Amino acid sequence: MKHQLHVVESPPDLRPETDEAVLDVRGLGVEIETPGGTLRALTDVDFSIRRGETLCFVGESGCGKTMTSLAVMGLLPRTTQRHARHIRLEGRDLQMLSERELVQIRGERIGAIFQDPMTSLNPVYTVGNQLEEIYLYHGKGSRRAARERAEYLLERVGITAPQDRMRQFPHELSGGLRQRVMIAMALMCEPTLIIADEPTTALDVTIQAQILGLLKQLQAEFNTALMLITHDMGVVAHMAGRVAVMYAGRIVEHGATADIFAAPSHPYTEALLACIPDPGRPKHLESVPGRVPSLIGKLTGCAFRNRCRYAVHACSTGDIVPRAIARGHEARCIRPIAERRNDRRSDDHGSRIVPIPPPGPGLNTVVEASSLTRSFALRQGLFAKRRDLRAVDGIDLAVHRGETLAIVGESGSGKTTLARVILGLLTPSSGTIKLNGRPISDLTPNERARQIQPVFQDPYASLNPRKTVSQIVTGPLDVHGIGARAERRRHVADMLDLVGLSRQQAHAYPNQLSGGQRQRVAIARALIMRPDIVVCDEPTSALDVSVQAQILNLLADLKREFGVTYIFISHNLSVVRHITDRAAVMYLGRTVEQGPTEEIFADPQHPYTRALLASALPPRPGRLLLPQQQPRQSKASVPTDWSASCAYHPHCALATGVCRSRTPEPTPVGGRLVACHVVAAGQRTAVPQ
Repeated sequence: MKHQLHVVESPPDLRPETDEAVLDVRGLGVEIETPGGTLRALTDVDFSIRRGETLCFVGESGCGKTMTSLAVMGLLPRTTQRHARHIRLEGRDLQMLSERELVQIRGERIGAIFQDPMTSLNPVYTVGNQLEEIYLYHGKGSRRAARERAEYLLERVGITAPQDRMRQFPHELSGGLRQRVMIAMALMCEPTLIIADEPTTALDVTIQAQILGLLKQLQAEFNTALMLITHDMGVVAHMAGRVAVMYAGRIVEHGATADIFAAPSHPYTEALLACIPDPGRPKHLESVPGRVPSLIGKLTGCAFRNRCRYAVHACSTGDIVPRAIARGHEARCIRPIAERRNDRRSDDHGSRIVPIPPPGPGLNTVVEASSLTRSFALRQGLFAKRRDLRAVDGIDLAVHRGETLAIVGESGSGKTTLARVILGLLTPSSGTIKLNGRPISDLTPNERARQIQPVFQDPYASLNPRKTVSQIVTGPLDVHGIGARAERRRHVADMLDLVGLSRQQAHAYPNQLSGGQRQRVAIARALIMRPDIVVCDEPTSALDVSVQAQILNLLADLKREFGVTYIFISHNLSVVRHITDRAAVMYLGRTVEQGPTEEIFADPQHPYTRALLASALPPRPGRLLLPQQQPRQSKASVPTDWSASCAYHPHCALATGVCRSRTPEPTPVGGRLVACHVVAAGQRTAVPQ
């Protein structure tokens, strides 16, 4: 399937047919009784969404975005108290309805798409059973009609062979296909409102582009109102017509997307936008200091004042009411930022602009992979013939001391498998991997631990919940018998200071820390052995933009201070461009392009690299090149042998006969290595750019 590129204005201007709001919420509040007192999770939340419109909710974790959506749907725990002047859906106040009536509305008039489709889909029922159940429960028609509706929607969301997919279970589908099933499920009864809570967080850029484009197409087709919750500012910039910025359970600013990005009026909005990695910005990002305040008890004044660079005494007294900035644009602030820029406090929390020097010439090699291959045995049935799947296929790679190498590509391209082989967690099927010139197989576990350490995607899953922070960070020293007990305690205290954790937090357990703090613990544990190289596998994917900026700054500071070498795996191409020196682009187990990161982003050579970068959402509104149709990938479709062709040729607009008959070798092209017959022959410009 060939890539066809077309220009999409972002966000599309979807004019509602009527000014009447599909959803109108006024004075929404949510209170939760805790042992420490009443927690005010939401306070005086006002918003509305018209038909065909997208309203995006943004803010740090714990600011109330998901709580707002749950309050609208009436899915709060029984110990929670919800109150509002009204919560009207198509003119009906949902507060006045019984639980039975609310159950009927959920699914029929309100569709929901959640962050992790695997936890939202029932693993013991087929996809078809779950789609048909919604249609039948709401009395929309017969089972035959339900089946026809389900097959139609699966086809509309881009799933081929819908009749076959109806018979499959959720675990037999890829993450992108499961999310498409969730979208089809949300549309089964043609709802007037769809609530999507982080629908693309766990997806790579190409699948994300497909899902977001699909949501826009279906929204235009069905003229549905969309309430979108996300921490990805690229998604906000290119999906939302309006934005609501939440902080400490309140909407502190809302308005048109273009106005919010061009001229934010609330200091918190300004701080969030300053956290976004953006080409041309200093390598040391601004970050929001401090944390969201406790919502137990009554807050007086502005909840953001202790983190605000413009705060004055008046911010701590009275109730701060929303102030009109322009038509349709309000901010809950005593004065707009434009009037306050000269009032910045002397203890400014702005960025420390410290350039990160690129790796110089002549640096020695820390990691070297040569013809590296890792295969896994596949068996489709009990008596089926065994086949080998090459997750890593003939990789040649070198990582130099003091640099950051990015490994990018779609899910299933082999990035994590390569990282596990480099870490010594998997044995290569063939080829060699060396650390500081020695084969990794010759190193003892102690020697390997001193040279290389990992930082994984989910710190909560990789930290022992039964151990304190101090015990977790000390663990590698204990295992390898390094230093006396008193020396280890001093070493741990120094390391916690280094990663920005207080010494009091040494006695905390992981569940008592925020996501960003847990990731700092994981980084401290990785660095306690003073390794030469740290492998970071999606270290910021689950974090909001403010915490992400803090972690990226921390990694950069540690690199400058200790000369740490990083292998950085990420789906977030803005982060990759911001923090890495070189990049290796992987596709189906092979590296298709390697070179300096900035050069690859400025002028990608391989057709797959071009398609991958075209799928990424820039962090600010603007014109965006989107692939009209991306190749569909799933574990079942990954080939077991591409020995006689280019793996990307079925999806490449430049493919020729030689691409189907011979494997391309990495060839030097303009200071980088590109594995492409057409590029090597100098024919890439034959296709319009």
